[in-house]
Order: sequence, then structure tokens, then C-alpha cells
Amino acid sequence: MKFYPHRQMSESFITAAFLSVSGGLQDAYTYIFRGKVFANAQTGNIVLLGQNLVDRNWRMCVHYAVPLLFFALGIAAAECIKQKFQNMQQFHWRQIVVLCEIFLLLIVGFLPIKLNLLANAMRGALNGMGDVVFSMLNGALEVGGRIVFALILMYVLKMGFWGVWYTNIFTWIVIALTASVRFSVYIRKCQREDDGTENA
Repeated sequence: MKFYPHRQMSESFITAAFLSVSGGLQDAYTYIFRGKVFANAQTGNIVLLGQNLVDRNWRMCVHYAVPLLFFALGIAAAECIKQKFQNMQQFHWRQIVVLCEIFLLLIVGFLPIKLNLLANAMRGALNGMGDVVFSMLNGALEVGGRIVFALILMYVLKMGFWGVWYTNIFTWIVIALTASVRFSVYIRKCQREDDGTENA
């Protein structure tokens, strides 16, 4: 199979697969070691925020609201980078976003446990920045999957908190299958374009 280095690598299946694995590992890391906050599963943070709002546990409400707020700020930051650098010739704007994510993620890894709120805020911003890099289709599937699966598993099947975990699994499966189909279509399109160029 041919590789197409001149194409957009951020849309490739391999890139999506590595990002999915990375997201799962970071979810486990932040939930286990950073105060039971999800790194990428913002649906889980919303559920936990709602639960603590009902219980009037205001300290934990702040604990879960901060990553959500910084998630939105991360999206805004990535959009600003896109607008400023989208016409840059040396680098693609997505590469700049990824470099920012790597730098901030290194900082998060060295923050002590007593600064969990700051670490989770930075992780929320990183998640927002990363979501902008994905295509609109994958983003729509992820949002739709997290909402639909969460409603079915938590309220119809009465799975409770475990529904959050299974929502992530089922959503990633749907996104992986969709990305596989899109990747195969992309490869066939590239091959047809190259065949047309060679025959011209």
C-alpha cells in the first residue's frame, strides 16, 4: 500500500488510533491519580458535576466544573491558532496545536497531587484543543455517542456509574469503525487521483 505524505495526516486511521489509545490512558491516569476526574470523557465529568449539584457538594462542583470550563477555553485557543497559522507554509496549524499539547502534558506530569485542580484544568484545555484537530464528523459522532449511549446505559438499563465507562467504550468503537471506513475511502480516492495523474 502506498503512503501519501502530501495528504493530511491528521485524518489518517493510524493517527486516530494512537490518539484514542492516548486518550484512554489519560482518562485512567486522571481518574485514578488526579481526584477521580476524567481527562477526555467530559460526559463523565458532567454526570459527576450534576450529581454533586444535587447533593449540594459545592467543593466537588468546582472540582468538576473547572476542567469543563478549561475544555471550552482549549477549543477557543485551538481556534485562535487555526485562524492565525492556517496559511503558514512551513508547518500545519494542527502540528502547532499538537506541540502545545505535548508541552503542557509534560508539565502536568510533574505537578504534585496537591495541585490536582490545576492539573485537571490543564488537561481539560488539552482535551479541548485536541478536539478541534479532529474532523467535524468524528466530533459529531463522539458527542452524539456519548449522549445517546449515556442515556441508554444509565437511565434505561439502570447501569449507574458503570454506564459512563461503557459509554466511552461503545463511542470509541463507533468512531473507530467510522474512521476505518473513511480511511479506506480516502485511500481509494488517493489511488484514483494518482492513476489519473499517471495516465495524463
